[in-house]
Amino acid sequence: MTDEDQGVFADPITIAEAASLLGVHKNTIRHRIKQGVYQSGRVLTPNGEAYVVSRAAIEVEAAQEPTRPSNAVVPSPMLQEMPPTDLAALLQPYQEQLAEKNARLEQIAGELGIERGRREAMERELAWLRRPWWRRWMGL
Repeated sequence: MTDEDQGVFADPITIAEAASLLGVHKNTIRHRIKQGVYQSGRVLTPNGEAYVVSRAAIEVEAAQEPTRPSNAVVPSPMLQEMPPTDLAALLQPYQEQLAEKNARLEQIAGELGIERGRREAMERELAWLRRPWWRRWMGL
């Protein structure tokens, strides 16, 4: 880190610490650094070089971002405005397609079971035919 970086990074934190403060993945912080959202610098640690960002910049963004679990589902505004009856009408064609696909899948599963039985019977017959002629002739 250069002398001019020392002023920008008065209280530097690592990428992992920044990710923890914001509740995002480390790669998100790296991506934001690459985009220029955060200024970064490198410092020498006992384990080698590490990238650091300004704690102040991270804390400002943490204060601005609403806290929301990373796996929270945000409903579409279009779906929020629709009455439930409209949703059912929209889903009806998809439900019919799904029922047709499930019926076809059950039919194919039945055909597969029949073919599997035929294959096993042929494998048994082939195993019998591969026996030496004298065992087949003597019925052994």
